[in-house]
Amino acid sequence: MQGTHTLFWTNCYGVYKFANGGRYEGDFQQGKFHGNGLLVFKSGGKYSGEFKKNHFDGKGNYTSASDNKYVGYFRKNRFHGNGTETWANGDKYLGNFHNGTAHGEGTYIWQNGNKYEGGYENGKFHGNGTFIIGNRQYTGNWQQNILMGKMGLRFHKKMKYHDTKNKNFHRWALGELFFKGLRIPVDREKGLKWYRVAADSGYEKAKKTLKNIRSQLEPKAIAKCMFVNVKKISGPETKEIVLDYCRSFVRQYSLEQLVLQDNNRS
Repeated sequence: MQGTHTLFWTNCYGVYKFANGGRYEGDFQQGKFHGNGLLVFKSGGKYSGEFKKNHFDGKGNYTSASDNKYVGYFRKNRFHGNGTETWANGDKYLGNFHNGTAHGEGTYIWQNGNKYEGGYENGKFHGNGTFIIGNRQYTGNWQQNILMGKMGLRFHKKMKYHDTKNKNFHRWALGELFFKGLRIPVDREKGLKWYRVAADSGYEKAKKTLKNIRSQLEPKAIAKCMFVNVKKISGPETKEIVLDYCRSFVRQYSLEQLVLQDNNRS
């Protein structure tokens, strides 16, 4: 069957042409794409495989207009289950997907030969995994693309130079490792330095991190200032006067001063 009206097409094979130039050829059930079929988009991309109620659902092959490719399982139009995604630049991911992103166990191979094997969560390295660069391996526990511990320090310091496209992420990651003490001794001053290097190079995530740190530490510094000064004056508006003074005073602190003061309180 062929046409543009599918309402009564059921348990049959047909061709449906979209007004924009796209085309579906395959099985129908109760007027919907259901079974095996081929969907060709106006953009040039295409999907061939299993459909359920107009969705890619089951096993199939997808090729985008830019020649990125996916072979594997789908659920409601998203990569879901085991599959292989290959990009036009030569990068490749093999492993598990959940709702369109790498999730579970998988392997990512870059076109330059670098490789990551291990756990993923929502598209990021997470859990136990190994990153391989040439003949060097960096194995350990990952949290949202950051390798923990001393191995992480070695890895992210190397990647600042090796992965120049993402060098500011690795600078920020070093800040996270030191500032939060991610399986290494806490060194918040050193962490701040790495955050600042990334922020000064325009990395928005680092700028946001510094802003968040300040918003967390300023109230502590104001509370300390209030405690020290509220007893020095008296009157019905004492607290309001001291509060205004302390807010103005603390705003002049550098972030390094706030961290140092907080360290002394701990």
